[in-house]
Amino acid sequence: MTPRTISADEAIEILHNFLPLAVNGEINPEVVEIIEQTVSDIAEGHDIYVKEGPLLDIVKIFFACFDFDDEEGTYCFQRDNYVARGETGPGLMKI
Repeated sequence: MTPRTISADEAIEILHNFLPLAVNGEINPEVVEIIEQTVSDIAEGHDIYVKEGPLLDIVKIFFACFDFDDEEGTYCFQRDNYVARGETGPGLMKI
């Protein structure tokens, strides 16, 4: 069975709803941009290299909130009271 994923744009949209739930306070816009690029690269199947630390922790927590159902071709993202559901397509995301 081919692994399935969501598009990078969809992942970024979910990320924008996730960040306020995962981080207390303001996030530097440059840091948000780095997180967005990292999430986009992962969603597009690119290998990434991130130094251990808070940035990597946020990315790991973000992707841990996804539940992919390859048989049904759907996903569910859940964090606190925020839930996002959608359909998936064949993908290269490696988590």
